[in-house]
Parts: sequence; structure tokens; C-alpha cells
Amino acid sequence: MLLSIKEMVSSFNFILEPCCPAPCEKCDPINGIDQDHLLTLLKENMFFHYNPKKSVYNIIGRDPLNHPYIVPLVKYLKNHNIKVRLWTFGFNNEKNIQKLRKYVDQIQLLFVANDESVHAEITGEGTYKRILKNIDYLRSFNFDVVLNVPVLPMNIQWLPEIYELTFQKNISALFHYHPSDFIDRDAIPSINRFKLIKNLFVVKRHQAQRIFLLCRSIPIQEMSDTRTKSVLFWQKFRKKTFYFR
Repeated sequence: MLLSIKEMVSSFNFILEPCCPAPCEKCDPINGIDQDHLLTLLKENMFFHYNPKKSVYNIIGRDPLNHPYIVPLVKYLKNHNIKVRLWTFGFNNEKNIQKLRKYVDQIQLLFVANDESVHAEITGEGTYKRILKNIDYLRSFNFDVVLNVPVLPMNIQWLPEIYELTFQKNISALFHYHPSDFIDRDAIPSINRFKLIKNLFVVKRHQAQRIFLLCRSIPIQEMSDTRTKSVLFWQKFRKKTFYFR
């Protein structure tokens, strides 16, 4: 997860889906861009008339990898020298992967536990085995894969195992949490100790999760927050000279 000084102050969260399709009933839908409107903007070269031109685009919306216009979108962004990060809940459609390789800099893959039943209980969809398969598949095309790990009381015990997985697969992980989600005083120090480990990054969310909502599994606000990006930058900088395995 490389962050330059320029990227710290120049990034944008682009919501791809018209609305969040996750089966949650306790949060408001996240409005995004209509598919036909997006295609029109790309064809007529009007995209940046409606969206800011930033150094990094975080593309979110449940699973952008399955979006019908994901390839023309990331190609358009790359042609304007913009770094592209895709945040996905895990994909079912593999046909676009090879096409995306030239245009996508990083894929953030939702991952919550190294256990089949825990993963299914928390996410309500997909399987742990499929996620492992997806990691290997993405790595076979040399994608930069980062595990997006929302840390909650129900999965905090799995953090060491998640770290071991990142080490074995030679990938990174982003742990994000909110202190009010935890009653145990020892929880926060146990999370923050991963800041000292290579390829692991830890940030504090602005809002508590309390219950697992898929839309909150992506730290949307934090990815455009200068303070959070500064934290990630300095974690990366410090690990150039000192880190634990």
C-alpha cells in the first residue's frame, strides 16, 4: 500500500453502483452513478466535467469487478494517469480480470476471518474458500492485493491468522476499527501492535461499526481523509527502516 505525498492530498471515492445492493435494512442506501450516464460521460469525454481529477480513484460499490462498464472506466482513468484502486466484496465474474490488469493498480478484497463459518456468518455471502481462490487467481496476474479487514469483537481473535495468510501469499492487509466497538481495554493495543509489522496497516474509523453492515466494511470516509492517509504514509515510511516480520 504505497502512498506518495501527492496521493495523500489528492484522492477521490467514486461510487459505481446506482445504490448499494447489500441486503441490509438498518442503513440508508449509498447513491452512486447510473450505468447509462457513466457510459455517456466516458464516450463523450465529459467524465471530469462531473467528477474531480485526482491522483487516486477509490472505486467502490459492492463488487466493481462485476460492473458492465468497469473496463472502459478504469481504462479512461488510466489514460489520464490516475491510480486506480478497486474495493470489492469478492467477485463471481472472472472474465474481466485479464482486461483490468493494465489499468488497475490495486484490489482491496474484503476479508474477515480465516474460518469458513465465521466468514459466512459475518459477511452473509461468499465463502472463505472462494476468497482464498480469488487471492491466488489475482496474484497469478500480478495484481497488488490488499485484504480489507474491518476489525470487530467477533473477528479480532483472527488477526494473527490473517497476518500469517498475508505473509504466505505475499500480500498486504488494512485493519480498520473504532474504539467504541470494543469493551475490552486490551483490544485496541492488540490491534495497534500490527502497525509494526511489515505489509500490515492500521487505521481508526470515524464511525463505530457496532453491527456488521457491508457498506461500512469499506472505510469510505477514511480513504479521502488527509489525517488517515498521513497515518498510512508514515506507517509505510517507518517500515522502510524498521518492522517485525
